[in-house]
Amino acid sequence: FDGNFHAMIPTKEDEVDKIEEFSDRLAYIVLEAGGSVSGEHGVGLGKARYVEREFGTSGIKVMQQVKEALDPRGIMNPGKSYYMSSKL
Repeated sequence: FDGNFHAMIPTKEDEVDKIEEFSDRLAYIVLEAGGSVSGEHGVGLGKARYVEREFGTSGIKVMQQVKEALDPRGIMNPGKSYYMSSKL
């Protein structure tokens, strides 16, 4: 079962807040049920804040080590790694 969700682009400030609140609630429900915040396209910047909750600090550290091993100069997709958004 694939339950991806995509919010529409908001045009009013109150819509931004509502979509962000909905996305937060939905992400936590999905994670509590054992699901994942990522889909076929990966996590993306919009869901990066949920990655540490999903994978834990040790999971983030492993991802960081893999990223550094494959891209020691940080030139592949700079600034968009999971651990960049994490509070390690």
